[in-house]
Amino acid sequence: EGEDAGGGAGAAGGPALGPGGEVLVPSSGANPGMLLHAVHARTWLYPKDMPVRRYQYAMVRSALFHNTLVCLPTGLGKTLIAAVVMLNYYRWFPGGKIVFVAPTKPLVEQQMKACKEKTCIPKADIVQLTAARGGSTDGRAAEWAARRVFFCTPQILENDIEKGICPKDKLVLVVVDECHRATGKNAPVAALQTLRAERQRVRIVGLSATPGSSDTAVQEVIRNLGASRVEFRSEEDEDVSVYCHRKQVDVLEVDPDNMLKPVAEGVVALLRRVNDKLLRYRLVTRSDAENV
Repeated sequence: EGEDAGGGAGAAGGPALGPGGEVLVPSSGANPGMLLHAVHARTWLYPKDMPVRRYQYAMVRSALFHNTLVCLPTGLGKTLIAAVVMLNYYRWFPGGKIVFVAPTKPLVEQQMKACKEKTCIPKADIVQLTAARGGSTDGRAAEWAARRVFFCTPQILENDIEKGICPKDKLVLVVVDECHRATGKNAPVAALQTLRAERQRVRIVGLSATPGSSDTAVQEVIRNLGASRVEFRSEEDEDVSVYCHRKQVDVLEVDPDNMLKPVAEGVVALLRRVNDKLLRYRLVTRSDAENV
């Protein structure tokens, strides 16, 4: 299902022809020399073979045109949001490279499988980069040259940027999974800082269920992602709550019987021994083990 791109993929300059005869035009929002597909860039696609959830649709729309921190509870479709953004950047920039980073190899494999299932990106253009794949820098350099969509750990991306085998000028989108880790000197931070320092024009999308334990931590993640938008939803939000499984807690009060009484007395006796020791060291001021 297509929608007008709304000028988010604005272009300037004269057209050129791609290898398939498609008309390509310069983009005002990408690196110099990175060309837009003149037809595809007018619209963006959203899957029509699955129910549309309002919050996912809104988050996709934001992430397409702004560096965005996507905060959504686990199990509510962050991967779909990333996959849709990746699909559209794949369409918009025929010569562009897209990278999805996740903190562990199993998670990289899981997310690559999910994205393959959720998009129509040709599988021949998708690859997982690992230290073991090909073993050498030359092996990964060949992959960077031949493929367009890459799944790897942040360490791989950082190393390949440092070694010069990642074509930075062709990067159009980087998705950072578990982006709450993008703090301090962690690998996602180093890679993104390098891209920013070299003034590379790359769309950044961060995904997290828990972006930080404090306002300061969240602000650091936002700063490191270069995010201008934060799309936050909790299980309490109206457009999300209908997809959440609610827990029902029933409290049953029971009277102690002859079987429970010895157990309760044993627990109290144990707590009293601990409490008495705390009293001796003046770590507590009262003895009330029975009420703990």
